[in-house]
Amino acid sequence: PTIQWVVIIYALTIAALLLPKELTLMKWYDRFENVEGELLFYREGAFGTVAVFQLGEIKELTINCIEEVPTHRDAVATFKLLGHLPLLLQERPKTVLVNAVGGGITLGAVTKHDVTVDAVDIVPDVRDAMQFFADENDNVIDRKNWHLIADDGRNYLKVSPQRYDAITADATHPAAAESWMLYTQEYYQLVHAKLTESGVFVQWLPLHNMATIDYLSVIRTFRSVFPETLLLFTSRYTLLVGAKQPLPLTAAAIDRRLAEVNAEVRADLEEIGLTQSQDLLKYIIFDGPQLDAIVGDDYPLLTDNHTSIEFAELNRLGIAGTMPFILARLLPHISAEQRAEQYGIDPQIARSRALFMRSKALGTDEPLE
Repeated sequence: PTIQWVVIIYALTIAALLLPKELTLMKWYDRFENVEGELLFYREGAFGTVAVFQLGEIKELTINCIEEVPTHRDAVATFKLLGHLPLLLQERPKTVLVNAVGGGITLGAVTKHDVTVDAVDIVPDVRDAMQFFADENDNVIDRKNWHLIADDGRNYLKVSPQRYDAITADATHPAAAESWMLYTQEYYQLVHAKLTESGVFVQWLPLHNMATIDYLSVIRTFRSVFPETLLLFTSRYTLLVGAKQPLPLTAAAIDRRLAEVNAEVRADLEEIGLTQSQDLLKYIIFDGPQLDAIVGDDYPLLTDNHTSIEFAELNRLGIAGTMPFILARLLPHISAEQRAEQYGIDPQIARSRALFMRSKALGTDEPLE
């Protein structure tokens, strides 16, 4: 009995040290180390549990306990770029699909343009959660040029006869729930089929929580479908751009599109530091042939029946932060001078961006999601 009591006391002591000081569903947990933030919204729906937390100045939307929408500066700028980018890379777009709504920040950027939008989300309760991101999505809930379709985004694309000038999405990590199905060859083929001839597809590709082999496999898979491909690096994230036809990537073409947008779009772009062509073109690090030179045939094609990213979290176990490793793999192939000449941007800006990427590759901290 004495030994049993010692074991019990020891177990309780360990539990007291490991568990948060306050155990409740009304708080946000920083792993199991501390309790932070307050619950703003919570709903258990048929297709997922949606919650919104306030953590100091940052808000977080979670779906089934997976972080989906943070509101730190870099994330918000990237969400907005996901919305604006495919519409700036073509003339007079009219129809847009936003696959996965999240906090509505990407949707808010898209709806500022003169377009009609189908917004698809398998968890329709995000519509009510969007009100807590009104500052970031500019009250998109009140806009009239979009409607919510409660469906799985991939399934909707498969059955809908509609073709779109732009297809984009709020950022969703391949490791989150069943999101890996949005990073397979079959999904990319479906997107390709539902784009108009001049249409543009943009997809968020995270650098965090992704083993290098998984990251490069996504790029090879994407490239296997889209004849025109770009990879952009913002500040913590990368974006893949796919199209059927060559994209207007000259300074003159981009400046013309920036001059054509309405005042509301222009103000939103200024908020994320995009006022002239080189503010956008500086983000491009590789085009399709340059990506081919990096990935070649060395990385597997991701298909519905054979995909490693379904286990992205397990694949990167033991790696505290994956971004430095991925950037270290990309950096040897980046030439600031070539990019400056190719896209007509200031050589000093091209060199600064390359140095910025290098500084991120030297870091060890995982970026905020």
